[in-house]
Amino acid sequence: MDGSIFFSADTKGNVLVVTLLRSVGSIAENDARDEWADLLEQADDEGIQHVLLDFTALHYFGSVMLEWMVTLWKKLREREGKLAICNVSSVGREILHTAKFDTLWDIHESRDEAFSSLGDAA
Repeated sequence: MDGSIFFSADTKGNVLVVTLLRSVGSIAENDARDEWADLLEQADDEGIQHVLLDFTALHYFGSVMLEWMVTLWKKLREREGKLAICNVSSVGREILHTAKFDTLWDIHESRDEAFSSLGDAA
C-alpha cells in the first residue's frame, strides 16, 4: 500500500497486520475508503486467516472505523479467522466498550500479545 495515509499493512504468516495511521473522519474521504477497500482485498487473500489491527497512532476513532471493523470481522468469521486489536488508547477502549465490541474482539496491550492470541499464526 504505497502512499498510504490512513493504514499501513504487512503480512506475517497468515496474519495481515494493519497499523492505523490517522483517524478516518468522514466516510466522504475517498482516500480512506480506497485504502480500506485495498485492505479488505488483502484480507481476502487465501493465505490470510487473521487480522491484527494496531491502534498505536490513533487516540480516537468514530463510527466509520467501527463500521469498517465490523465488515472486516464478518469476512474473517466466514472462514473461522480472528480479529485481534492492540495498543488502543483509553478513549478508544471506552468507544469499543460502549459499542460492546470489546465482547466480540480480543483487545491487547501490545502487538506481541495480540499476535500470540491468534494461536496458529506463523
